[in-house]
Formats: sequence, C-alpha cells, structure tokens
Amino acid sequence: MPFPSILVANDNTDECLLTLEAWEEQGIGDCLQFAKTFADLYNLLTPRGHWPVSFSRSSRPWTILLDARILPDGGTHSLAILHAALHANDVCYVLLDPSSPRVSDPDRVVASRPFILIPKPGDPSAYLQLMKELCHAYMKAHALTGNDLFKIFPCCSEQRDNPHT
Repeated sequence: MPFPSILVANDNTDECLLTLEAWEEQGIGDCLQFAKTFADLYNLLTPRGHWPVSFSRSSRPWTILLDARILPDGGTHSLAILHAALHANDVCYVLLDPSSPRVSDPDRVVASRPFILIPKPGDPSAYLQLMKELCHAYMKAHALTGNDLFKIFPCCSEQRDNPHT
C-alpha cells in the first residue's frame, strides 16, 4: 500500500531540503509535495476552487505541514478558508511556529481543528530532528486518521491537551 501524501507549505528552500532529507532517509521522500505560498497550497488542494466530486479519500493529503510564515492574514482567516475548502476533518494540519506574530490568535486556530501546533526550531539540526520525528510518526500511523497523530507524537498530544502552554 503506498503512503498517503504529505503537503509541505514552506517558503524556505533550506527547510524544504531538510524536510526532504529526513523523509528520503526513510525511503518515502516521494510522498511529499511542496508549495511555496498559501495560494500555491490552496490551488494544489482545490482544483478550480473545490474538491472534485471524484476526488477519492485515498488521494486526499493525509497531513499538511504548514509554516506559519506563509499565512497571508495572520493565520486565522486563511486557515478557516483552507479548512472549509477541504471539507475534511480527517486531514491533519501541523502548524509550525505558533508563536509567530503572523498567527494572531492561536486559540482560534486550535478551535478550528484538527490542528497541531508545534514551535518551529530555529536551528537547522533541530529542525531536521523535528522532521525526522514527524516522519517516524507518519510511518507509524499512516493507516490511521490524521487526528490519531496526536496519540503517537508526544509533543503534539501535550499541545492539544493544553493549547495555552
């Protein structure tokens, strides 16, 4: 069974390369797709502005790794648009760097679940390690729904239990 796809939305080429390195190390780099802007991500996910009727559950992305820097409006509105366009509570969004000033209201982001908020490391080696942990969790849970990622990735479950920490 092929691994479901992961969409990486990040405008930093070095971070994209680190993400790719972590996933290729496990032999599953081909499940990644990249978008450099929020508009690119939206266009990738919503051909002609909506999911086609024939879009199967198996070809839907399993997780979106979303760098907060690419959110155009401070986060809340653009995340709501994305979530509404997907019509999918089973797609998990991993939002990196929730403390960024671009995310104006993390509590509203959490409320529009299923989001996981993860502080993004500034150090490249720590960023690579985080991507390796995400890859490991992904490989462990690829047959589960996106919300089950909370159960197997410890820092995510802590964040979900207490979004104010």
